[in-house]
Parts: sequence; structure tokens; C-alpha cells
Amino acid sequence: MKNKIQTKTHKTAVIYARVSDQEQLKGQSIDVQIEVCTKWARENGYQIVGVYKDEAKTGTKTVGREGLDDMIIRCQEGGKK
Repeated sequence: MKNKIQTKTHKTAVIYARVSDQEQLKGQSIDVQIEVCTKWARENGYQIVGVYKDEAKTGTKTVGREGLDDMIIRCQEGGKK
């Protein structure tokens, strides 16, 4: 019988957290969002390779969200950042 070598595939993920105004910083803070996402990733076998965030940025427009822009660029480059 041949020995089978199992290679473990790594699932990777990035986290993007955002709040739209200063009031949200109190309840659903970016830190809380990151904590929840990190816990979920760990429980589901993902390795977090990047965390991106935008504070007090509207959810109706994507212009001016530096964290979102950086995350998209990283994903388009295949995670090489």
C-alpha cells in the first residue's frame, strides 16, 4: 500500500471593518467587528492575512474609503501585499 501524503490547503481571508459615523464607534466598534470576524475565521479554518478598516465612512459610497481600496488592490494582486 502506498503512503499518501496529505497536503493541507490553507484558507486565507482578509477582514474589512467599517463604521459610518462616530455614534457607531460606541456600539459596533471596528475592534468588535474585527474580533467577531477573527473568531469566525479561526473556528472555520481560515488564516487572517490582512485587516482593513475605515472609520466614519458612509456605506452608500465607496469613494474615499482607503481601507476598502487597499483591500481590493490586495485581493486583485492575489494577496501579495
